[in-house]
Amino acid sequence: MKSFIKPVQTAVYSAITGDATIMAKITGVFDFPPKDQPYPFVTIGEATVVPWRTHSQPGVEATLTLHIWSAYEGFDEAAGILDDLDRLFGDEDLAVTGFSNVHSWFDFTETLREPEGELRHVVARYRLRALQD
Repeated sequence: MKSFIKPVQTAVYSAITGDATIMAKITGVFDFPPKDQPYPFVTIGEATVVPWRTHSQPGVEATLTLHIWSAYEGFDEAAGILDDLDRLFGDEDLAVTGFSNVHSWFDFTETLREPEGELRHVVARYRLRALQD
C-alpha cells in the first residue's frame, strides 16, 4: 500500500493555493508557518489513514485536518475562509497522485479562542476515500 499522507497534503496545498478566491483572503498555506507569519493563514495538520478496499482494488479512508488562524476580532474572517475550504473539500473530488476516485467530504468544524485570547483558531476536518492506482 502506498502512503496517502504526502500525496494528499500536496493535492490539498495545490487546491488551496490554486484558488484565487481563498488566496485573496489568506497570507499562505503551510505545514509549519514561518515565525512572524502575518494572519490569516491556513496550516495543513493532522491526518489519519486506515485501509479500505473494493473487491478488486486496495484503497484508503482518511481524515485530514486543516487549521485556520486569524487575528481578527471575532470569527467572521475565519468563517469566510472556512466557507472556501468547504467549497473546495466539503463534497468534492480531488486529484491525488497515485490514487483514483478520491472523494472528500466535510467531517466537522470546531472554533477556538487561543489561550491569550488574541487569536481565533478554526479546526476543519475532512474525510477522504480513495483507491490506489
